[in-house]
Amino acid sequence: MDVLLIQPRHVYAPERPDVGHIYMPTSLLTAAARLLRAGQNVSLIDENLSRCTQLLPVTGINLVGAPYVPRAIEFVGRMSRWQPEGTLLLGGQVVSGFSEDQFRRLFGVMGVNGNRDSDLASAVGIGPGALPAPELVSLVPAFQLLADDVMERYLAREFSFYLSQGCRYSCSFCAAVRTSRDPTTGKTSPVREIYRDLSIVDADMRYLVERALRLGKSELNIYLSNLDLFQTPSKLREFARVMQGIKCAFPGCRLRMRGLSNVNSFSQVHETDSDLIEELVDAGLTRVGFGVDGATEHVWRAVRKPHGDYSCTDAIRICFETYGIVPEALMVFGHDCVDDGESMRLAGELVRALWEKYGAHPRPHVSKGIVPGNDGWRDPKNREIVDRLVTTPSLFQVLDFTSLPSALTHPDAAFRRIVTRYYVEICEMADTVTQYVLPEESGLSAVELEHVRSFNQGRYDV
Repeated sequence: MDVLLIQPRHVYAPERPDVGHIYMPTSLLTAAARLLRAGQNVSLIDENLSRCTQLLPVTGINLVGAPYVPRAIEFVGRMSRWQPEGTLLLGGQVVSGFSEDQFRRLFGVMGVNGNRDSDLASAVGIGPGALPAPELVSLVPAFQLLADDVMERYLAREFSFYLSQGCRYSCSFCAAVRTSRDPTTGKTSPVREIYRDLSIVDADMRYLVERALRLGKSELNIYLSNLDLFQTPSKLREFARVMQGIKCAFPGCRLRMRGLSNVNSFSQVHETDSDLIEELVDAGLTRVGFGVDGATEHVWRAVRKPHGDYSCTDAIRICFETYGIVPEALMVFGHDCVDDGESMRLAGELVRALWEKYGAHPRPHVSKGIVPGNDGWRDPKNREIVDRLVTTPSLFQVLDFTSLPSALTHPDAAFRRIVTRYYVEICEMADTVTQYVLPEESGLSAVELEHVRSFNQGRYDV
């Protein structure tokens, strides 16, 4: 069967014909590789580069977070006009956060949950067993679908490389694949990190390096997909050695890797396997973002941030002074009904101190307590807010973690002002990675909405 997979245009991209956000759509390429292995004919379009003018009867799109829900609904309308009997596959982690009823209310009868293998297989007319597991499929056949001019654009900037998925920790605000706790029963569903087959990782990375060199690129900037880079040291060591081998095989291409880490995981590896971190640095690890996410024990306990006995400051200091890795301070803060003015002030001071002492680049985000897939979304007490979002999908934009707080996410006006103040202060610090955006709140006039959208244009979270 012929299947068209589309990366929708970034929600903050300028109007066409300008280029949108150029970033390799790795999750979409993974879906393409699985379908190719299952015998399907796949074509790819990135609407940040060119507009799709024709849809196939089976078309799939990738939602990069909650703000893409309105964009997905636009595709439902496009599909209804162009392929009224067609099927629209919807993928991306946010899709897995919806109940069956919520999914149907948002995307109608032609929408299919592309994250569910049984539904995906049925939509393309194959048995579920024909789809290989994501960790067992090479992305090379999908990379080969990309024209040189497209691949050149992707490789000219940082791109995400699929290495693993899943996190053992259970931070309440996180909507990724991680250990979770049912808010009604309290039952915990543990998740363990799953690595891709490392022989496939080796082949995929070698292909990218070889193609980069053919395209005249002498450096690759790689963002590793791990939610917590150091949580599975044995597999990480294998990966480090894969990358060392590639580095030796292709001396003409510099490899620079960035990853995320939990403070606990990094500190434990530093204590017991410090040579592993040295191997990673030798392989090209240059930057690590630490999930600080607050500055007080009360906040950390409330959101289940598992720092334990380890200090965020110590982890960042060791990262910088011992290993020469550039640290980032990831600060998800402004947790509604958890933070207050004092905890926000302390969080801001901590970020500034980490930057001044250890060069930790600030990467702040405003916590959104109710996001598809996280604890707040599943909590029955938030049913009214969830229903309002599903009924008014344009409001999903206010769930963007880079957005200033809104009346929906932070109902108390005084606290909303406090969160805004400290968030903007950090965003305006030197070396800050985050560009904040404005929320598209309900009740805005046409002029106000145009101002918000104009301000947000081109402010991509990278």
